[in-house]
Amino acid sequence: MEGGTSNRGWEGDILAPEVSGSFIQASILSKSEKRNLNIAFRYVDTDFRSIGAQTRRVDFNNITNTYPYYSNNYTQRKVSLLDIMSDPNIYNQKLTTSLMNYNPMYSSVTPYGDATPNRIGITAKIDNYKLLENFFISTGSKYFTESVGQGTTKKRNFNKSSISSKIFIDKLFFGNSSVKNSIVLEAGIDVEMVRRGGDSFEKIDFNSSLYSASISFEIIKNFKIISGAKIFYANGNEFIAERDVYDQVVDFSNNIYDNKETILIAGIQHHFTDDIYFTMQYNQFNVLDKTNVDPEFSLSRLIFMFNMNL
Repeated sequence: MEGGTSNRGWEGDILAPEVSGSFIQASILSKSEKRNLNIAFRYVDTDFRSIGAQTRRVDFNNITNTYPYYSNNYTQRKVSLLDIMSDPNIYNQKLTTSLMNYNPMYSSVTPYGDATPNRIGITAKIDNYKLLENFFISTGSKYFTESVGQGTTKKRNFNKSSISSKIFIDKLFFGNSSVKNSIVLEAGIDVEMVRRGGDSFEKIDFNSSLYSASISFEIIKNFKIISGAKIFYANGNEFIAERDVYDQVVDFSNNIYDNKETILIAGIQHHFTDDIYFTMQYNQFNVLDKTNVDPEFSLSRLIFMFNMNL
């Protein structure tokens, strides 16, 4: 069990509010040879603030490194899934004293992680469940509601579910046969849903889903052919809170989403050790905004990477 409180104010500013908040979390962890299970209850007050925990890593206001403008350098490209995966320029390196802006498409259920304010609910997670000897599954779910409605007496309901699998094909199907090179298949699905009832001006019906798959085939020892795909969908509407200099909500904007992003990858990879490897890969990337707010964007590129995970 874990809990805490916070108090926030501004010295010398008679107009500034002073707000206090709290959080509590209770969890049960069970471990065995076949799986790790974690079930938790969490409550985070609307006014709870933790600068370190609530500072977002991704700053969606930053300009991307790769092709920041398109349509004859007229349209600024927004931060997308590909940038979150590969562009260090969009990552925030400083702590912020107020809640940073976020994009509901990529994280609406818990945009500030476990410290996301105005949440009460439960989480459940199973890691590395051994379905078969060389077939592992991980799954998790989060169910939250707002403790206080924002802009209305109605409260949002949040649900995030995910499942991923990892199959060592060479060991599962060929066992101790002559096939010695590794063949690893990974796949996963992440789904987020946000709902709020009421009249038409306050209703929320938002869904996002990410489908992922990859395969690596070891041709010779430590030398692999790799390929993968990610397909992301976001559809519906969600309200974003607009805040003043004191981090107080002053208004809400209703945003409509109908987006699709596709990432296709193929290449080769050579491992010097498990943590040091070289990769050459071809990427094909497409962003389609069906609301026609932004023009369609496509990108193809060849990348050389040297990774050292220390």
